[in-house]
Amino acid sequence: MALLREPPTLPPGQTTLSRQQYRVHQAVVNAAWLPVPLGALAALGASMVMVRSGTGDSRLLFCAAAFVEILAEPLYMLAYNNLQVGLRVRVEGIAVFTKCVVTLVVLRFGSLTEAEKVTDSFGVLAFSCGQIAYAAILLAGYGAYFVRKYSVVSIQNTQSPRGISLLLPHKLQDDDGDSKRKLKEYYLEPKFKDLAFTFAKQGVFKHFLTEGDKILSVAFITEDIQGDYSLVEKYGSIIARLLFQPLEEMGRIYFGKILSSTERPSLSAQLSALKLLNLLLRIYVLLSLFAVAIATNYTGLVIDVLATSTFSKGSAPAVLAAYCVYIPALAINGITEAFVQSVAPQDVLMRQSRWMVVCSLAFFAVGWTLIVAAPGFGLHVAPGVSLVVANLVNMCLRISFSWKVVRDYFVKHMGQLKNEETVNASHGREIERLLHFQSIFPRNAAVWAAFVVAGAVTFFANRVLGWESTLQKAQNVAVGGTATLAVLCVL
Repeated sequence: MALLREPPTLPPGQTTLSRQQYRVHQAVVNAAWLPVPLGALAALGASMVMVRSGTGDSRLLFCAAAFVEILAEPLYMLAYNNLQVGLRVRVEGIAVFTKCVVTLVVLRFGSLTEAEKVTDSFGVLAFSCGQIAYAAILLAGYGAYFVRKYSVVSIQNTQSPRGISLLLPHKLQDDDGDSKRKLKEYYLEPKFKDLAFTFAKQGVFKHFLTEGDKILSVAFITEDIQGDYSLVEKYGSIIARLLFQPLEEMGRIYFGKILSSTERPSLSAQLSALKLLNLLLRIYVLLSLFAVAIATNYTGLVIDVLATSTFSKGSAPAVLAAYCVYIPALAINGITEAFVQSVAPQDVLMRQSRWMVVCSLAFFAVGWTLIVAAPGFGLHVAPGVSLVVANLVNMCLRISFSWKVVRDYFVKHMGQLKNEETVNASHGREIERLLHFQSIFPRNAAVWAAFVVAGAVTFFANRVLGWESTLQKAQNVAVGGTATLAVLCVL
C-alpha cells in the first residue's frame, strides 16, 4: 500500500536513471525486501512447530512454498509499483494453471497407488506440491523478467550500483546540500516504516474480521450448518475474486498514482479519480439490484446443480440468498477502502485501524445475538444467515467510515484549489454532486419498477415451477433470463 504512493521506479523504455529517480527506485526496492526476513522467520517458526508436533513432511512443504513465494515478493512489488498488470497476469496465470495441473497429477497418482481411494496424507501432499509449483513459477517468472530488464540499467554519473544489483537493497543517504556534514545512512525511509507499520496493524484487524465467521461457526454452530455455510462462502468468494478484486486492485493503483504521487493533485486529477470511484460504485449498485431482485430467487437451483439435492434441501439456499445481498456491500467496501488506503494520511489510517476494532466488536456482538440470544426471545434466524448478517453489518460500518474520508478528502482539496486557482463553477457543482451518496443509485423510477417486477416474477416462478427436474430447471432459467433481459432493456 505504501509503495503505491510512489511514482514508477523505471518508466517504460528507459535504461538510465537520474540521481533523483534512483533515490525513489532504491527506496521502493529497500521497502519491497522488508517482507523477506520477516516472512522467513515466520516460515521457520511454523516449520519448527510442525517438526516438534510430528505433523508430517507434507505440511512442511507448505512452509517451504511460503518461503519461496516470499522471495518473489520484492519483484512482485516492483511490478505492482510500475503498473505492469500484463506481466502479473501472465506470470500468475501460468502459476495458477501449473498449480492445478500438479495437484491433479499427484492426486491421480495417489488414487492409483491407494486402490482408487486417496488418503488424507496423500491429499495434503498433493496440495503442498501444487503450492510449491505455484511459488516456483512466480519466482522464476518475475525473476527472469526483471533480471533481463535491469541487466542494462545504469545511473547517471556513477558506476555503482548498476545492472541487476539495482534489484537488491542498498543504503540511502540524506542529501541536505552540506558536503561537510556526515550524511545519515539508512535502508528504509521513515515514511515507509510508519506507513508499513500502520498497514500491518490494519492487516491484523482485517484478518480477524475475515476469520471471524469461522470463529463464530466453530463456537456456536453444528457441523452440518458449518458445511452449508462453508459451501456458500467458497462459491460466493469466487465472484468476489474474479469480478470485484481485479476492479479493486485497478482502482487502488489508479488512485495511488494519480493522487498520491504528487503533493498537490490537480483539479483534473481529482475530478478523474472521483468520476472513476462514482462509476464503479454505480456499477456495484446495479449489480446488487440484480443480485437482490433476481439472484436470490435462484439460490436453491444453483445449489442443486453445483452441490446436489443434499445441500439444496438444507439451509444452504437461504444462506446463499443472504450472501447475494452481502457481496455488493463487500464490493463497495473494497473500492472505498482502496481509495482510503491510497490517499489517506497516517493519522486517518490510525483512526481507520481503531474503527476496525469497533467493527470487529460489532460483528461478534451481532453474530452472538442472532445465533445464541435471539432464539431465547422467539426469534429464530438460520445460523448461517446470522453469520452473513453479522458480516453485512461489519461491511456497512466500514463503508460509512470510508465514505466520510472520501468526502473529507475532496472537500479539503477543493477548498485549497479555490484559494490558489480559478475553479470552474461547473466543476465545483459536479464534484459536489458526485460526493452525494445518492448519486450512485438509479434516479429513474422505471428502473426501480423493473427490478421490483422482475423480482416478483422470478419469486413466483421459483415457487410454482420448482427445480427438481431438468425441465423445471430449464423453465426457471428461461423465466430468469427473460426477466434479466427486460430489466436491461429498461436500463
